[in-house]
Amino acid sequence: KTEEKEEILLSTVQLPHTLEDLEIYRKHLREIGTGLEIKDRKYKGKTYQRCFKASELVEWTTKFYLIEKEEAVRLGRMLEDRCIVHHVNYKQRFDDNQHLWRFQEDTEELNVGKQYSQQPRDLVTVSKDLLLQIVDIYRDSFEDGQIGKYNRPKIKSTKKYKEFVDATFELQKVDVVNCNHQERLSFFVNVHNTLVLHGMIEVDKIPNKGSSWFSFAANTKYNVNGNSYSLIDIQYGVLRNSLTVPRLTFAGTLLNNARITQKDPRHRAIITKAEPLLPYVLYHNTISSPLLRMYSPETIDAEMERAFRVYMKKEVTINAQKNVIVLPKLFLWFARDFDINTNDTRHTINGLRNLLPDELKVLLNKIDENRVKIKFSPYNWEAKFYLDVMSYAKESKKLEHQREEAKEQTLLDKKPVFGMDLKEIMLKYPSKSLPPFLTNAFNYLTNEKIASLSLEELFVKSGKPEETERLKQLINKGKKVDFSKIESPSSVCQLLKQFLSELPEPLIPYSIAQPLIDLI
Repeated sequence: KTEEKEEILLSTVQLPHTLEDLEIYRKHLREIGTGLEIKDRKYKGKTYQRCFKASELVEWTTKFYLIEKEEAVRLGRMLEDRCIVHHVNYKQRFDDNQHLWRFQEDTEELNVGKQYSQQPRDLVTVSKDLLLQIVDIYRDSFEDGQIGKYNRPKIKSTKKYKEFVDATFELQKVDVVNCNHQERLSFFVNVHNTLVLHGMIEVDKIPNKGSSWFSFAANTKYNVNGNSYSLIDIQYGVLRNSLTVPRLTFAGTLLNNARITQKDPRHRAIITKAEPLLPYVLYHNTISSPLLRMYSPETIDAEMERAFRVYMKKEVTINAQKNVIVLPKLFLWFARDFDINTNDTRHTINGLRNLLPDELKVLLNKIDENRVKIKFSPYNWEAKFYLDVMSYAKESKKLEHQREEAKEQTLLDKKPVFGMDLKEIMLKYPSKSLPPFLTNAFNYLTNEKIASLSLEELFVKSGKPEETERLKQLINKGKKVDFSKIESPSSVCQLLKQFLSELPEPLIPYSIAQPLIDLI
């Protein structure tokens, strides 16, 4: 009898149709003890946290609603379409199988509040745009009279910040594989620096020492091209995959495990060329951090060298009278990238001669190498916002110009072709000698079958007005027209006649029309 009552009760449960219904469905699925088993699981050697199998959701749903599996799959897809659940790698459509899925609230990445469905821009433009947005947000939030000290609660409540978070979703779709070395390097450096600033706003407690900073770096992540990247992954897995692992005791085993192997889907995005200047371009939002800059593929090599010189000039002290050299701890950690053994004083000084800015080399030459002492200043992990203002201003102006051009092109793309000036039409198709629809129409009319028709059959016959109008509407909306499926060749001829008649200026301008007629 109890089973009969339960069956009657379940059969009265209505299938989800509205957002409110889906929210109730979600709560049932997540209910401890009676819902899905959400736990860490392994798939193809990789561990995914707080997830479930698609087949488990299907089975649970069939029992709860007393429905067939096909209907349960449909409900699962409704959850997916509403961004309530997602595949752990964003690569599968929901179905009754063993693939792993995760509820949105269990997701670790900062940019997965919803799925990005549009065509993404190129990776460098996206990275620079995001960095400019977050920099603007920080600058707007400076506390009175305290440059570099920012107000986190104030930031999170702003409209700008909400727009920035929405903008980070585009990272889900950017192509980080089909690009050159400089593009990928610029992208990941800019994204790393953006993620640091984004994470500092979202983290419960701002890190103030090495161990807490590296814990923050391991848990602060973006979804990039369908894969999860933490700050540790970006710096030590992607950017430094071909460089040695620094000996940082407070980082524990994090760095040893950060190297990305060939089996990892992210391996296609790694930087294969060693870049020893990387530590001096990666921003940490700390007092001892290098300045925050923005990087572009065409200038990144020169900018990295400049960043290194600026950092060393600021952090290195050489006292020739006392025979003391004070170097930053950052240099000690990454000296092996320059093949410098900091345990050997003479070797270190020789290495510095090849690296230091000219003004520091002058002081270095006054040092007595036999009596010199080399010290390393402690790294200050206190949070503070430092920005290379000149670099930011230049890139901001450049990107603003690109945005205006893109905006003008978008407005142009939306404008109907019929009735548009011929010069404007060609701006819509800058890489073409003719608008594509004209080329396709001419190709259609010159094929052997249609070319055999008389001029009267093509241009005098009225064709099908409704077909001509349909073609016109498709072209005005920027849609591709398949001329091979057109029933009446006369409709294409009428379309061409209509296009030419609606030009604001005739194909042969008024200024030369009469002289041409006189010649004829």
